[in-house]
Amino acid sequence: GKGVRLQKYKDGGVLDLKTFTLAGGLSWQDSADRTFIKSREELIEWIGARASAGRMVPKGFPRTGKFG
Repeated sequence: GKGVRLQKYKDGGVLDLKTFTLAGGLSWQDSADRTFIKSREELIEWIGARASAGRMVPKGFPRTGKFG
């Protein structure tokens, strides 16, 4: 098939994608090899309803737009 559409963009597209469990939190490393972890409580405000507008990335996320 053609796959599943995650998001629809007016301009641009997906730069990077990372799967995670909400219970385990979201983690990534920056260019200085520091590890950052966002817990469930920190991520809960970023869970949106279907067809809702997006938000700016939270403070501390990689500026490159990539997690790996």
